Amino acid sequence: MHLIGVTGLIGSGKNAVSDYIIDKHHYKHIDFGDIVRDFSTSIGKTHKREDLRETRRIFTQKYDLKFFGEQVVKRIKENKWERVVITGIRYPEDIEPIKKKFGHDMILILVEAGERVRFERIVKRNSVRDPKTFTEFMEEESREITLFNFSGVFAYADHRIDNSGTKEDLHKNIDKFMKEYNLD
Repeated sequence: MHLIGVTGLIGSGKNAVSDYIIDKHHYKHIDFGDIVRDFSTSIGKTHKREDLRETRRIFTQKYDLKFFGEQVVKRIKENKWERVVITGIRYPEDIEPIKKKFGHDMILILVEAGERVRFERIVKRNSVRDPKTFTEFMEEESREITLFNFSGVFAYADHRIDNSGTKEDLHKNIDKFMKEYNLD
């Protein structure tokens, strides 16, 4: 079994990493955001950020902080998937049940890039919800770091991938990682 979690700060290139692994190496994809959206729909809430946060709060209070991580484990087991990329990891409690259940079969990648590189990527994607100035970007990042406890998530990282260069550099770094961990 090969499970790869992908995490990183805003604009680091998490999607570029996960998409490449999914496409090139034929991995299945589980996104925490999709799971939270499914549960939000099940209780009649929308997919707006506020409702998703409320959904997460409702289920983690009702069951356990690790509830959504346990849902990932459940989906992997139910589908009998052997090669999975997991994205949208925001809290340490997301990754803990997966690491506990699958041990060394679960590798968490931390995607890294400098602040300016990440800001430029955010500006290029030109999403309505994204910050427009570097100051707004730094404020959003600070808010997310506090809100999601990224330092707790990043402490679980098994491998770091630098994504400060070109797309070709990133693909080489991913291929090297895949080979090093015998994941291809």
